[in-house]
Amino acid sequence: MDSNKTCDLRTNSNCSIFNLNQAPPLEWVWICLITISVVFNGFTVVATSIQKQARSTVNKFILSLSLSDLFLTLTISFFLYEESQDLSIGKYGPRIKESILHLFHSVLAMNIVAVCFERYYAVCKPLKFNSYRRKVIYIIVSIWIVSALIVSPLLLGCHIHSNGSCEEEICAVYGFSLVAILHLVPTVLLLCIIVPIRSQLWSSAPISHISLRIRNHQTRKITKMIGIVTALSFTLWTPCSLFLILKKFRMSFGSFECIIWSSVYFVSFSHCCLNPIVYMAYNSALWGGLKQLRWRKQTELHYCSDSCLSPRDFKMEKPWKKQRLSTISQSCLQVSEKSPTSLSSCSYLSENELNGKANINTIFSKM
Repeated sequence: MDSNKTCDLRTNSNCSIFNLNQAPPLEWVWICLITISVVFNGFTVVATSIQKQARSTVNKFILSLSLSDLFLTLTISFFLYEESQDLSIGKYGPRIKESILHLFHSVLAMNIVAVCFERYYAVCKPLKFNSYRRKVIYIIVSIWIVSALIVSPLLLGCHIHSNGSCEEEICAVYGFSLVAILHLVPTVLLLCIIVPIRSQLWSSAPISHISLRIRNHQTRKITKMIGIVTALSFTLWTPCSLFLILKKFRMSFGSFECIIWSSVYFVSFSHCCLNPIVYMAYNSALWGGLKQLRWRKQTELHYCSDSCLSPRDFKMEKPWKKQRLSTISQSCLQVSEKSPTSLSSCSYLSENELNGKANINTIFSKM
């Protein structure tokens, strides 16, 4: 076997999906897509992991999706660099590339199905929603583990044999099963889930109470976001799935095979750039997290320099914090009566703050 040839996992194909010399001039387009994906997915990961306001069940699945897209972007960046510099990661390189691509595709599909089930329980089965919400972390971990198990035959070589022309094949049964698991089955499940959700949210009677109306509007907004992400992801991955099915029937595309192969994966990868944009367009918690990170230090309350009161004590979540604030405020008042000049060194605590609310007024303005 010629050692200069690169064995690939595709039948009758020695081209690589990451070799830009064999595809149209897409270098700058790839760079732009990778940059957008890293920036937006990175921001989504930071906002959903740090801010408490962005730790809902939907945002936990969004965090998993963004991590998957971010890892896929970084992996593709490395593969593009490896191809452009004529580097070699060994004879198992093609298997590793294919396994990683299908791993993140599997994580994407399963996360979308799981978040659609979350919307179904939140909208159609609200009494069972709490039990589902408590299992979200376990579901996300299970998704990553199951995805790794699904694509492990690709890495290990499921019925792969090598012939003299340096071609490797995957058994047809596993190939069709992979396409069905990653595309066909999730599509059918999503159609069965989205129909009752839509009829429940958009076909119900008008709501008169203002608070319920606002809540219903937010639910519709989040559900619409999930619907757009679902439609984008499965639409963009459809050409790749169809191409894989055609390859299983041993269809030959001649000299256009490398261009088609690179193009379908290019279209599939573009979901990494579009999904985080949809997250931020429909999810106000992400923008709120950015603003809170930016203005956090500027909105901290001043506190008495002689006390041990810290800004986190203003969160009236426990009774001892209320008692502590009351004691410190009285000490500040006593200090101010004895020495009015020391008034500036004390914290400005309002009656609302002593009752556990967030409004900021001075109790000294009435003196």
